[in-house]
Order: sequence, then structure tokens, then C-alpha cells
Amino acid sequence: MKSAEKQRALFLRAQGLSYNDILKEVGVSKSTLSLWLRDIPLTDEQIAQIENKISAGREKFSRNERKRRDIRWGEYRLEAEGEYEFLSSNPQFMFGLALYIGEGSKTNQNGLCLSNCDPRVISSGLRFFETIGIPDGSMRCAIHLHPGLCVTTAEQYWQNVTGLASTSFQKTTAALSRASAGHKVNIQRYGTCHIKASHTKIRQKLARWMDLALNVGPLV
Repeated sequence: MKSAEKQRALFLRAQGLSYNDILKEVGVSKSTLSLWLRDIPLTDEQIAQIENKISAGREKFSRNERKRRDIRWGEYRLEAEGEYEFLSSNPQFMFGLALYIGEGSKTNQNGLCLSNCDPRVISSGLRFFETIGIPDGSMRCAIHLHPGLCVTTAEQYWQNVTGLASTSFQKTTAALSRASAGHKVNIQRYGTCHIKASHTKIRQKLARWMDLALNVGPLV
């Protein structure tokens, strides 16, 4: 039986089929197939055909994944629409939403990030994150600090403001831009705090809530 399988594998390889295609027809392990076919050369044309097929398969997979993602995101946003009428009557929610519209990141489709150097803004942002369902344990904090300032002091300051554990803090990074290089203008003693959370569902719902707030306003 093995002899027949090997001959079939050799024939298919000579036709330019890939290992994966041959495995569909020949019931052996990939390691056995590699041993059988290691000395079977392919022409440049056959190699190109296999690479094109692999590339097409990857593109098809990516399209299907994007389609499934879009359907899933659409369901999240539809759910957000149903919640908005109730949520928009909550002043705390609307304040937090307005805060995020002004200070939050809009580019990350899978996570939230709100940045500011004012501790009141950061505290309000954290309360908003909690209001919309972000678990405390999933929140992260990053500090951008001008060179020459004390990292330990800044980190302790923002830990006190946020109430987050030290393990929730990412490595503090330098915040000196090219435009401000060499110029000590508007330097914040404790730097800028960025509160973050990875949550695709809530991020997609938040996008819809922002659209509704900007286009419709509170439904009261």
C-alpha cells in the first residue's frame, strides 16, 4: 500500500502540486511525504503556480475574515443604537462621551485610549470607562514625560490619581517631540497620562455612540 501511495505522491508532485494538495489525496504524514519528495525538483513555472495558489488562498481567507469581522462589528453597533436612548438620558454618560470625543483616540478600532495631563480629565475618563463596562483589571496606563523629569515621581503621582496597580502601568516614555526639542515650553511636571483598554466590542459600540451624539444628540 505504501508503495502505491508513494508512486501516487511522486506522480502528483511531478504535475506541480503542493504538499498540501498531495496530502489531500495521499493518506500519509507530512514528514513521510517530505522524505518521498525531497529529491523531486519543480520547474520555475510550477513553483510560481504553487506560490500564486497559496497567495490566492491567503487573500480569500483574509476576505472571509474581514467579512465576518464587519458582520460582528455591525451587530455591536446595532446593539449600541438600542442602548443609546437609555444611556443618553444619563448626564454622566454624556459627559464621558463628550470627553472621549474631545480627548480620546479614534484610530484604534479594537481599543480605547484617552490622554491628558489634567488629573481631573483622567479621573473622569476612568469613570467613563467603568460606566461603559471596561473591567478595572483590563485598564492600562502609560506616561509620556519630558526628559529630565523624575520618572518615579510621575508614576507615583498617576498611580495615586488613577488608583490603578503598578502592574497596570507600562514603561514611561520620553515625550519630547522634534518641534519642542531644546525648548522648555509647557512642560508638565508629571507628564501626560494615557489610559488604555483593549475591548473590540465596547470600542465599536463607542464609535456608534459618538456618531449618534454628534449627529442626533441626546434622545430625551
